[in-house]
Amino acid sequence: MKRAFLALAMAVVLITVLAVPAFAASYKAEFGAQFDSDVNADVGEWPDSSTWVTTFEEGKAATITITFDAPVAFGGNYAAVNTDFPFTDGMTANFTSLKLDGKTISVGAAYLNTEGINGGLRLTLCNKWNSDISAQPVDVATLGEFSKIEITFVVGEPVAGSTGSTGSAAKTGDATLITLAFAALALAACAGVLTIRKIKA
Repeated sequence: MKRAFLALAMAVVLITVLAVPAFAASYKAEFGAQFDSDVNADVGEWPDSSTWVTTFEEGKAATITITFDAPVAFGGNYAAVNTDFPFTDGMTANFTSLKLDGKTISVGAAYLNTEGINGGLRLTLCNKWNSDISAQPVDVATLGEFSKIEITFVVGEPVAGSTGSTGSAAKTGDATLITLAFAALALAACAGVLTIRKIKA
């Protein structure tokens, strides 16, 4: 009986260990920018960006797409993607594509700092108020008017074959629940085996 319970415990641990890596952690990204209120008064200078979000996984491209009812223009000083991904010195993160009304805009290397969500990573497109940025990745003041923006980025070393995604990835909590479900299934299976053995005995 002791051996059976030991086998049961080992099965649960094994299933848990195998299941955890299969579900990568998911992080939040939100686009924020200063706009020219003279171009579109309804949008204003600092619009609510709480819906300009997506989720992403480390190493996988993600895209934030925003469509406006009428043309807008950046205010010229600030545009960035704020995330809750933990910032570390020397980390890799960059923009892979910026499109305005379908037209691809050339963008330099993103400026990275800890001014993202709750001190997380920020990928800066432009911030003329930050004196630490010697060369802006893109001067948003020169981009003119547009009605749609698509910004794609990758945090971490890119995973081969990953493509931009606007869908919501599985949350970290979801991965934990799935892992527990696997463990429960393993437990039930082992318990069933023990019951059958007991009946046969």
